[in-house]
Amino acid sequence: MNIITELNRKITTHMSTCLEKAFEEGTGLTGMVESTLALVREMGRDMIEEMISTAEDSLLNSKERSMEWVVQSRNREKTVSTLLGDICYRRTYYKNRESGAFRYLTDELLGLEPHTRMDIGLQSDMLTKAKEISYEQVVQSYDDISIRSRSTVKNLVHRTSMENTNWPNLEDEKRKVRFLYVEADEDHVHQQRGKGMIMKLGYVHEGKRLVNPSCKSKHKRNELIGAKYITGLYPNNDDFWFEVLDYIEAQYDLDYVERIFLSGDGAPWIQAGEDILPKCSFVIDGYHLSKYIKSATGPYPAYEKKLK
Repeated sequence: MNIITELNRKITTHMSTCLEKAFEEGTGLTGMVESTLALVREMGRDMIEEMISTAEDSLLNSKERSMEWVVQSRNREKTVSTLLGDICYRRTYYKNRESGAFRYLTDELLGLEPHTRMDIGLQSDMLTKAKEISYEQVVQSYDDISIRSRSTVKNLVHRTSMENTNWPNLEDEKRKVRFLYVEADEDHVHQQRGKGMIMKLGYVHEGKRLVNPSCKSKHKRNELIGAKYITGLYPNNDDFWFEVLDYIEAQYDLDYVERIFLSGDGAPWIQAGEDILPKCSFVIDGYHLSKYIKSATGPYPAYEKKLK
């Protein structure tokens, strides 16, 4: 639908119902102002999303772009929280013909890092509010954003405070590895009233190695290289995965990383990490793969052995 036609429809509908609704509900002028502001914010998001879509199409159809960048995958969704609310759009993932580097060119055009969740305007507003009110109150002061965790504000304040100090950065050099592994699982925590909660667990590592390679025992033990454990009660799946992403970005040079392997039992919240972590591929972990094969082959153990 043409954006101008759609905006005109929304304005016409609003003007025909706003006054009547305000009087019926007894909110008067204040109600009219609030509903009009909400409409303006909504239309602002519509216009920006339309402009981003136009820019995305322009890049996709550009002959100049195709000479340097090859389409790797299309229609990857991204949501950025702003002062207008959540801006949602789809973009294309490109690979450079010469260097092999991967980029979201639309994100770069917008001045956004590949996995930014908030634009600078919203970050600045949050930091200003955090000086006067609690982190929880800061989050609750925004109506149209998907970020609902106070830990997001806490991390933003902490990161900004560290950037503004004169303390030396003790870890200037980020680790360079070709592959990273993220294993995810969950545990059900029972509460007194019978309502259970899901405890999410993820551990990031660089692979496995034998603890004692010279040991002659048949039962050799492995250990994870550079393991980092992240766990907690995260009602919002994205909050958990952005916590994982924050750690990976802080510790590793993502331009050097070729692939991040995410493994688990295939639960939707685990697979959701594939859309947030860069260069990520989801695979069923060994335990659950074996379990699923056994279930699928049923009374035919010979097929089970072949599949394994």
